[in-house]
Amino acid sequence: MADTPNPLTAEELIRSELGGKFNAVERYDTILWKVRSGYLAILYGGLGLLAGKGLDLASVSERQQGVLLAVLLLVWGFSACAALVDLGFVRAKLRVVIDSDALSDLALELSLDQANLSDVSDLLRDLLHNSGESSKPVPRRRVVQAVGFLVPLYLATPLVVTAIYFMVI
Repeated sequence: MADTPNPLTAEELIRSELGGKFNAVERYDTILWKVRSGYLAILYGGLGLLAGKGLDLASVSERQQGVLLAVLLLVWGFSACAALVDLGFVRAKLRVVIDSDALSDLALELSLDQANLSDVSDLLRDLLHNSGESSKPVPRRRVVQAVGFLVPLYLATPLVVTAIYFMVI
């Protein structure tokens, strides 16, 4: 006679999903730092190549003014695109963090017999699903806290390039 496997328990599901959510947060962090370091490498590498070509800002010709305007627009566009990609991954990460916190709270309530599994089954079902790709809204306060330090990263270079452009032109 074959042994029948034990049914999967809610506790095992919660433990497994919490581990998965922690791994997802780590993966989002890895992606975010790749986006940020790639942005900096490409932006400053490109600006370094341009400066290395001997662009003399003291005497800019009309032709070079067009090039400078193109560089200015490229820096702003590239920075805006990188910031939007970063923001998208930050919001996905925050969805995972929020659901992970809620799942941890629910697990604690269940373990302390402060909640009944049948009463929280709909909430548990929702928290066991993929959080990062869901369409759940993220509170604006959490987003602002998470990206506040990124504003200088994505604004500093475009503002400096803009100031240089208007000083030269």
